Amino acid sequence: MCARFRVASMLVAASAALASDRASLTGRIADASGKPVEAATVLVYRAGVKKGYSTYCPTCYVDCGKRTITDRSGSFTIQNLNPELWFDLVVLRDGYSAALVKKVDPSKGPAGPAVLTPRAAVSDPTRVVRGRVVDLQRRSVGAVVIEPQGISQADWNGRGPASRYGTIDGLEPFAVSNQKGEFELAHSEAATGKVIRYRVRRTDTAASIADEFDVTTAELRKWNHLRSDHVARGMALRIYPGGMSPAPQAKSKAASPGTVMARRQGPQDGPVMEAATGTVVHHVKPGETLWSIARAYRTTVEAIQSGNHFLFSRPLQVGDTLTILSAH
Repeated sequence: MCARFRVASMLVAASAALASDRASLTGRIADASGKPVEAATVLVYRAGVKKGYSTYCPTCYVDCGKRTITDRSGSFTIQNLNPELWFDLVVLRDGYSAALVKKVDPSKGPAGPAVLTPRAAVSDPTRVVRGRVVDLQRRSVGAVVIEPQGISQADWNGRGPASRYGTIDGLEPFAVSNQKGEFELAHSEAATGKVIRYRVRRTDTAASIADEFDVTTAELRKWNHLRSDHVARGMALRIYPGGMSPAPQAKSKAASPGTVMARRQGPQDGPVMEAATGTVVHHVKPGETLWSIARAYRTTVEAIQSGNHFLFSRPLQVGDTLTILSAH
């Protein structure tokens, strides 16, 4: 009995010690006049190591995605964070533009002041995507953070139709649903379609997902490199509502639509520039790393991962085909 009690005490003490090693991040959110903003969502977006260098995906750390809501005084606290990391925070509130607070170190005290400015209404329907977030019972869900995955444009810098992914100038990086579950995302230029990243639920089938978004199961397989119609719970699918396909990948006008952003195939010689989309298709060769490829194309590891989402779930492999946005 006593021995068991001692072991339990040691376990409790160890748990308490581990908890005390974690960090808490605090701060305050206000509007342009200095008035506290209540009920704003504060989200850990990116993270990075304080010392040295890491090639780990900045948005893939365990702490990324942690969030809290500001109180009446505009104050917030996010607990249980890794003390060895710095954090980028995104602040969202319905009716305001998103604010980014960069490289916050919890060990140095509260985060720098974040100021929310009113978001201007967008009347041009070609520049905005509006939606509604619901649960499995179709009930509205508020305070949900929505992150766009990419945009499709009729013309990008005079290069013709293009689909782009990751962080894009002029595209709102986040939105938050209101009490009715409604949200809105705007871009500075007209878009030809929208891309939805859909998380497969327990009761979903390829047919039910295709029916919900007015696409075909063949398109689902093509966009997500599926060999069959089988979809597993938790799988993330890329969907183009209404059958919208990415920009053409082939190098001639006779090309069929449907750029494959990343697929497995045998090694081929060198990159191929896509004149229609302004992107580069790179076939990974032995000895190459994400860092070396990013350096060769004068881009970043994060940008390559954003355009090739399978890299978030597994390491780079020889034979992979990467789509890399033009440096221009």
